[in-house]
Amino acid sequence: MIQFQNPFRKGQTGLALLLVFNTALLAALYFVLPAVLYFPYLPYIYLGVGGALTIWFVLYNKGFTHRRKKPENLPAGMTKEEIEAWNAEGERLFHNSRWALTVIVPILLVFLADMIYLFIGQTVLGWFR
Repeated sequence: MIQFQNPFRKGQTGLALLLVFNTALLAALYFVLPAVLYFPYLPYIYLGVGGALTIWFVLYNKGFTHRRKKPENLPAGMTKEEIEAWNAEGERLFHNSRWALTVIVPILLVFLADMIYLFIGQTVLGWFR
């Protein structure tokens, strides 16, 4: 079972605030820039950056094969020190690459907001006319 960690625990507040700031900034750019300047390629740029960062994140973390493995899920010949080193390597990789999540998650949230606006936004606005 996956246990989610509190992003506002000690030492994580800066990362959580960066996530909120990046979400607000990327959403503002995504929805305001096409209205001010005619720039129709912005969704493709977001898609390219988000896709490239996601692929990099998964490859850098070795497909998450090194994270939180129980001894029974690892090869039988591994010693306790090797198992601990295996798990520590996974935690180190994730810790070093978690900055990418502060860009990947806001891009996903911006696309979610755009899809909600495109598919049900006009319907909701019609209710108030």
